[in-house]
Amino acid sequence: MKKIGKVQFHKLGRFGYFFLEGDFSVGDWLVCETGDYVDMGRLISIAENEKPKEGGSVLRIAGDTDYEKAKSNSLIANQFLNTAKTEASRLCLKMKLVDVAITLDRTHATFFFTAESRVDFRTLVRALAHKLHCRIEMHQIRAREETKLIGGIGVCGQRLCCDRFLQDFKHISVAMAKNQNLNASVKGIKGVCGKLLCCLSYEDDIYREFKKTVPKIGTIIEKGDISGKVAFISPLKKQITIKCQNSRYIDIDPYTFEPVKKEITEFPSVNTAVLNRNLNINDLPEKLEESYIDKTEKPDDDKKEKPNRRHHNKRKKRKKRGKKRR
Repeated sequence: MKKIGKVQFHKLGRFGYFFLEGDFSVGDWLVCETGDYVDMGRLISIAENEKPKEGGSVLRIAGDTDYEKAKSNSLIANQFLNTAKTEASRLCLKMKLVDVAITLDRTHATFFFTAESRVDFRTLVRALAHKLHCRIEMHQIRAREETKLIGGIGVCGQRLCCDRFLQDFKHISVAMAKNQNLNASVKGIKGVCGKLLCCLSYEDDIYREFKKTVPKIGTIIEKGDISGKVAFISPLKKQITIKCQNSRYIDIDPYTFEPVKKEITEFPSVNTAVLNRNLNINDLPEKLEESYIDKTEKPDDDKKEKPNRRHHNKRKKRKKRGKKRR
């Protein structure tokens, strides 16, 4: 069976499938010929089930002359993009041109743009074809695809996932954020594109499967010495936290209902201690003692009576009025 290679010609995923006759490996840059043009792309995988494009073939592995031509095409692409922006502004088209891809033989140029609504770009295509002397194609992209073309650094401090390895953009919903106990309105879970982070989908299956098999938050659990409500679920740690009746929290295994740690953690609240008068200042931990003392009233010696300046200000106003009348 002949090997079929998947070649990527552009960053946004313009692919082609070709028969591989020879010694090729993943990562090689190949010069391929299709029915319409000749272009240079990267071999990203070798498959057997995909159907190759009719009339297409792999000419050779890219050499020095091909790399030089591709480099000169990138310089020409900037000129093409500036020309397209000028024509779009002249025609008063509400569109933002982001990038342009030129084939290796310079017979085709594909422009990528973003717009809030549908744009009639037929006049623009005719004007660009007359000026650039090649076949023009316009492709509208979304915010995620625009960010993939531009690139950048994410909130994690690394290169954007879409810029590194993502090829297909999955639908990221608010439910994914809620499954991971995240607030969808917080800016921290939004990416550079302004949409929800793509990495929310990486662990979504783990959270959903775990929550199906464990008790929900608020469920009362009584087994042996453990008695209380489920207060928190930790899918990554594979444990749940129980709030006991004595305001103590304990981490247990959701399948065996045995404590994960022997020590029981206490989370006393300063406000409840003050309201109920159950705890003294000496019984509180050191960190809570400071906050408790700050909230209590200061001694009477430290208080300074603020002078009542209301009557004093009224007297000043009366004097001013008397001077004006005189």
